[in-house]
Amino acid sequence: MPSKTKSRMLELELKLNDWSHAYYVLDKPSVPDSEYDAALKELQALEDAHPELKSVNSPTERVGAEPKSILKKHEHSSRMLSLANANSLTDLQRFYDRAARILEESKDFFPTMAEEKIDGLALSLVYVDGRLEVGATRGNGLVGEEITDNVKTIHDIPLTLRTKVKGRIEVRGEVFMENSAFEKLNESLAEKGQKLFANPRNASAGSLRLLDSKITASRPLRFFAYQLLGEELDQSQALKRLAELGFRVNSKSRLIKSMDQAEKLIAEYEAIRSSGKMDYDIDGLVFKINSRDQANRLGAISNSPRWGVAYKLSPLEVLTQVESIEVQVGRTGVLTPVANLAPVSVGGVIVRRATLHNEEQLRLKDVRAGDEVWIRRAGDVIPEVVGANLSKRKIGAEEFKFPTACPVCKQKVLKDKSAYRCINPECPARVVERIKHYVSRKAMDIRGLGEQWIENFFELGFLSNLADLYELKDRAVEIQGLEGFGEKSVEKMLLGLEESKKQSAERFLFGLGIPLIGEATARDLLASAGSLSKLFKLSIEDLQEIANIGPETARVFFETVRLETFIDEIEKLKSHGLSAFEQEVKGAGPDAALKGKVVVITGTLSKARDFYKDNFLKLGANVSNSVSRKTDLLLAGESAGSKLEKAQAFGVEVVSETQLGAWLKRQGASNSWL
Repeated sequence: MPSKTKSRMLELELKLNDWSHAYYVLDKPSVPDSEYDAALKELQALEDAHPELKSVNSPTERVGAEPKSILKKHEHSSRMLSLANANSLTDLQRFYDRAARILEESKDFFPTMAEEKIDGLALSLVYVDGRLEVGATRGNGLVGEEITDNVKTIHDIPLTLRTKVKGRIEVRGEVFMENSAFEKLNESLAEKGQKLFANPRNASAGSLRLLDSKITASRPLRFFAYQLLGEELDQSQALKRLAELGFRVNSKSRLIKSMDQAEKLIAEYEAIRSSGKMDYDIDGLVFKINSRDQANRLGAISNSPRWGVAYKLSPLEVLTQVESIEVQVGRTGVLTPVANLAPVSVGGVIVRRATLHNEEQLRLKDVRAGDEVWIRRAGDVIPEVVGANLSKRKIGAEEFKFPTACPVCKQKVLKDKSAYRCINPECPARVVERIKHYVSRKAMDIRGLGEQWIENFFELGFLSNLADLYELKDRAVEIQGLEGFGEKSVEKMLLGLEESKKQSAERFLFGLGIPLIGEATARDLLASAGSLSKLFKLSIEDLQEIANIGPETARVFFETVRLETFIDEIEKLKSHGLSAFEQEVKGAGPDAALKGKVVVITGTLSKARDFYKDNFLKLGANVSNSVSRKTDLLLAGESAGSKLEKAQAFGVEVVSETQLGAWLKRQGASNSWL
C-alpha cells in the first residue's frame, strides 16, 4: 500500500506541477480550475494521511507553511551585485568604451541583451539536484534573509526544475506585483480596514518578508528570472535555459547589436512608459554584454559588474512645493491628509493636490508644509507624494498634527487603530461624500449629476440624504434657474435618476456606502442572503458564516443597518420605487455557465460597460481590466484600441455587441438580458 500511495502522490505532483507551469508561466491553461483543485485536494488528503511520504517541495506548499517567529540569515555564495547607472546615451557609450579598453578590443559596441529593469525585489533561488532548497532576499549583497516558505507560494517559481540538473545551481530574478493586481489588493485591504501599501514595490517587499507564508500565498506576486549561476552560458542562452528549467522569463528581452538599436529601444520605452500602458513598473533598461567569456573577463568592481549597466529612463516623478497640508473628511468619517501643491505637470496632467493617504504614510514619508517633494501619479492616475527632499527642508518646519475636532462639523475626532475619524453621521462633509459615492459610476451610475452640483445642491438645501436625490424632480424649475443648468441639463439629470431605480441590488448595497462593504463584499453578502430584506435581518452570527466576511466586517455591517437613521433612509428609498428591494439575488454557483471564464470589455458600446460587467458576473465570469493569454473573451465596441490588438495577437475570441448573444448561447449561458 505505501508504494501505491507514494506512486499516486508522485503522479499527482507531476500533474499539478505541469498544470501550474502551463497556467502561470506559459499563460496557457491546460485543464479547468476544478480539475486542478480536485487533484490538489486529493494530494493534500494523502499527505495528511501519510505525512512521512510527503515531498519537501510538494505543490501543497504553495498555500504556505506554519508562521515563523523570525527570518534567518542566508549567506550568498557570491555577491548579489548592484548595477551602475547610465543617465544618458553618452553614459551608455562610456560603458561600452570602458569595456573595449579592458577587453583590449577596438569596438564601440558589443552584442548586448537589453532587459526591462523591473521595479521589484531581487531574489536568489538555490536548487540542489533540481529541487528548491533556499529562497533568499538580496540583503546587503553578501547576506540576505532566508524566505523559502514564502518563495514556494509564488507560482512562477518551480519547486522542482522541469529538466534534470545535477548538483547546485542558483537562479536570480525579480519579484514584483502587477499594477492591476496591486490596486485590487489595496481595495481588499481597505474593505477589511487594514493599512494600505504605498506602491507595488512596497507591497511585494512587505509580502515576501512576512513571517506567515499563508498570507504571502494570498498576495498576487510574480517573478521574472534573469540570471543563471552554475552554468557557463551567454546571457541570451541563459534566458532560454531558464525557460527550459521552468521559469518565467521576460519575453520582451532582446539582443541588440548597435548603439542605434539601443537608442531606438530607449525611445520606444520612453513612449510606452509615459503612455501608462504597462501593467508593471520599470525604472529603466538593463544592458548586459551577451558573451559569457567577455563578461567573465570584465569582472566587477566593488558592488557593480563591468559587464552590465542600468539605463535610467526619464523620471515619472517630479519635484514641487507643498504649500500647505489639510485634511479631507470622507463618507465614513475618515480624515485623509492632502498636500496642496505649487501646480506642476506630471505625465501631462497639471497636479495641484496629492493624497498623503493616512497618518502612518504621512509620518513614514515625513512630509511637512513648505517641503520640496517628489510627486507621481499612482497607477498613472491618482497624484500622490512619494517623499520629501530633506536636503531642502527649511529650518523650523513643523510636523503636521491631526486636528482634535472635525474641520467641517467641529465635533470631536476619535482615533481608532487605523485612522482618525469624525463620528458625526450628520457631518456635512460625510453626507456630501456619501451622496457622491452613491451617484458614482461603480455604484448607481447616475449620469448628469456631477460632484460640483451635488455640493451646490447640498449648500442650497436640496440634498441632505440619499432619498432627497429622487425628490430633485420637484425642484426642476428652481434648478433650471441656476447658472450653468439649462432645461436639457435638468432633463439629463432627471433621466439618470429615473434610470438608477433599475440598478441591481448589488450596486445599490455598495452605493449605500456602508464602511468595509466594497463591490465584492456586497456581491458576497447578497449572493448568500438572496435579497436585501433578508440580508438586513441577518444576525451577526449569520453574517460571520458567509464566505469572505470577517468578524469586523460582520460587526460593522450589523451595527450600521440597525441604526435608526439608516432604517429611516432605507424606508424613504423604498418609497421611490427602487427595483433593488424587489430583486431576488442568486449567487453564481459551481454550475454557472461562465464559471471560470475571463472576460474583458473595451471600446465604445451602446450600453454602459457596467451593464455588461454586472451580467457577466451574474453568470459566474471573472471580468478583468487587462487582456492576457488567460482571457476567454473580449467584448469589443468601437475604438477598441490596444486591447483589441493584444487579444488578436493572443488568439483571444473577440465579439461585438451584436455577436455576444450567439457566443453566450454557445456557452450555454442565458442571453435574455441583451
